[in-house]
Amino acid sequence: MSTNLRETTPKDRSPLDVVEHAFQLVTCAPDGLALDGRALGDELPARQIPLTELRDLLISRTLCDATCDVVWRELVIRARGDDRQWLVGAVGVAVPALRRIAGWLRLYLGAQDSADIDSEILTAFLTAVRNIDLTRPDILPRMCAAARQAGERARQRADSNNTRRLSDHSSQEPVLVNAARAGEAESALTVSRAGRPASCRIRKSRSWPGRKMSYQPPIELTAALVRATRRVWSMPAQRDDPASSVRMSWT
Repeated sequence: MSTNLRETTPKDRSPLDVVEHAFQLVTCAPDGLALDGRALGDELPARQIPLTELRDLLISRTLCDATCDVVWRELVIRARGDDRQWLVGAVGVAVPALRRIAGWLRLYLGAQDSADIDSEILTAFLTAVRNIDLTRPDILPRMCAAARQAGERARQRADSNNTRRLSDHSSQEPVLVNAARAGEAESALTVSRAGRPASCRIRKSRSWPGRKMSYQPPIELTAALVRATRRVWSMPAQRDDPASSVRMSWT
């Protein structure tokens, strides 16, 4: 997803795009948000550091974990204050990490489901900023873990809703999938004598051994087979540990 908001129209911006836009507004002005590096550790420049530059330093992974915790402790403390710009600043510094989380969880989803996942991730992160224990280490990883868990729950809901919608399709679809799995292409195409597409041409393939066949189905049948296969692959009942399965399936 592009970080240049000039390339996207307002209606195409995700919640994380909106946060990034607000972050640029509060940090790129002459009096934009900045932290004093002299108060945050020897690894940082001894001057006022704009949050955009500070974010680049954190992403570069050249800072030790202790310094990262010092930076994030200061960001969270300021975000909890009365100046709402610092809340935007703190979340904006985390946008690259939140994008990585959302990117995997949004795979193969439509625009609305993707926006819902972004919203859940962002809401969980904002909640973590308000409630995270600053006396413990790994401040950002713990806040990102809360955001990831919320995103995984949103992904599960999206999969469940999509499965429910697909289940309303023709009852021939699971038969097509089962027949195709068994290599019986001819059976899959002749599920219904009355509904058999006249344009389907079935021929034996020399490259496939045994009884397996290859064929050239019309676009409508191909689309139905793809929809049915996606439904079988995304069955929630096949996942013993939903949260773990989401991580394995989408990361």
